[in-house]
Amino acid sequence: MISIDFTNMMASAVDNGVTDAEWDDAHGAFAAVHKGVATQRDEGVADFMNLPRNAALLQQSIDFAGRARGHYDDVVILGIGGSALGPIALKTALCRPGWNELTVDDVESARAFYDHVFGLTGEISDPGSGAYITFKANGDPVAGACARGGAGAPSHWHVYFAVDDAAHAAARAVELGGDVLAGPMATAIGPMAALRDSLGAMFSVFEVPSSENG
Repeated sequence: MISIDFTNMMASAVDNGVTDAEWDDAHGAFAAVHKGVATQRDEGVADFMNLPRNAALLQQSIDFAGRARGHYDDVVILGIGGSALGPIALKTALCRPGWNELTVDDVESARAFYDHVFGLTGEISDPGSGAYITFKANGDPVAGACARGGAGAPSHWHVYFAVDDAAHAAARAVELGGDVLAGPMATAIGPMAALRDSLGAMFSVFEVPSSENG
């Protein structure tokens, strides 16, 4: 269920806002417009509204993605400004960071902080190198936290990107002005490399099977 808070468009909140009488009168107009849009959808005039239920088009997109995977580094979108919003949303959802990890002095305090701020559930384990917290959202692991070892970098978040080929990602980073700080090296979860981008920000990549990466 989607809820819309329209308080700040009302006359009681802003000059020249919508009055209560105008809002009440608009009810009928809203209902008429909604009915008109539904009719256009059913008649195929606004068929884009049926896209989420178009199984054939979904399979066509999946098949194309399978053929294109691994063959391109970049995609250029040509069109009006709004044309980019869909691809940006997809990239954000499907090519998200593989893991986020917090290094901090007090893992227990960190667990309490992120629980209260975001509602993340922190589960503590000890893999042999000290306490490790796995943060979960709705039961799914989304990040981790470990203790900071002595002097050095201050408490910070570090992002790990999941890639098909860690060595290729490291080489591309260097080609584009970045640096390889460590690796690629074998780890318990697969090949991994610590990198620095062309602006000096540090991040890591770890290799996962193609079927698991986005």
